[in-house]
Amino acid sequence: MRYDNPLGILPPAAGPAKVVQAHLEALSRGEVRTAYEMFSQQYREKVSFEAYQGLVVRHRRMFSLREFEFSREEESGANASLETRIVAMDGARYVARFTLVRAEGRWWIDGVHWGADAGRSRVAV
Repeated sequence: MRYDNPLGILPPAAGPAKVVQAHLEALSRGEVRTAYEMFSQQYREKVSFEAYQGLVVRHRRMFSLREFEFSREEESGANASLETRIVAMDGARYVARFTLVRAEGRWWIDGVHWGADAGRSRVAV
């Protein structure tokens, strides 16, 4: 299986946290194509760019980030998972759980699940 990096988004040595950080920053800037290119080939075969773009557009407020922090990171061989706590520009709090795979010498996002951060209250804007 071949993974392309046509945009030269990240250096090959970037770890899972750097990939997720670049993904979130691209989303926050509205660079949906750049964010999509950080997904694994397997993910992109399941979810088209058009479908992903539609999801981002529908939930735009969620992806306009004020801040984020990694609250948990696990790495084992060619797999990693990261839990990220996010504060959107409107003060809403979310948790995003990313799974990543290592292929051809770099990390790729292979799945992500977003939800409200039930453990924390809304931040005043």
